[in-house]
Amino acid sequence: MHTISGLIRRAPHIQQGQNSNGSYTMFCFELSEYIKGNNGEDATYTNYSVALFAKTPGAIEFHTKAIEENAFVVVNCDKLKVDKQTGNNGTEYIKLKMMNASLSDFNNPNQQPQAPSPQPAPQSAPAYQQAPAYQQAPAPQQAITETDQSWINSVRANPALINEITDPAYKARIQSLI
Repeated sequence: MHTISGLIRRAPHIQQGQNSNGSYTMFCFELSEYIKGNNGEDATYTNYSVALFAKTPGAIEFHTKAIEENAFVVVNCDKLKVDKQTGNNGTEYIKLKMMNASLSDFNNPNQQPQAPSPQPAPQSAPAYQQAPAYQQAPAPQQAITETDQSWINSVRANPALINEITDPAYKARIQSLI
């Protein structure tokens, strides 16, 4: 399993379709992961391409809120496939395709956080758990999550990324952990 965190570099390509399994919405986008240069080396970027598919209205809504240009996302995938392309000037460009990818978290500066609405206790266990549209920042005494660590590493490498966190409480938490 590979976990990549980065900024969505360009507006995503979103397309609706239908196949033998029903209708779906496809979200295609590119990520850019910043890698800080050490010992005088220049900073570099690793580029990734991602295709995600959503079928249920809740999943489509979640992905629509998360996947926008300049949003910071955390994506998991089973495999990475090298995609080499040659530009018109002969320069070779390498991009890693994330195979069988899934979105695990996001911070979209274009979305305003929503206050959670109180929900009644379920009568029975749900058949599936729908991904939340917005995740609240963890309480300060909680352990560091994988998402926290991803933000910590990204902000250490590029301090300006702290401004991508729109939730003031979560921003303060990450700043306190750096």
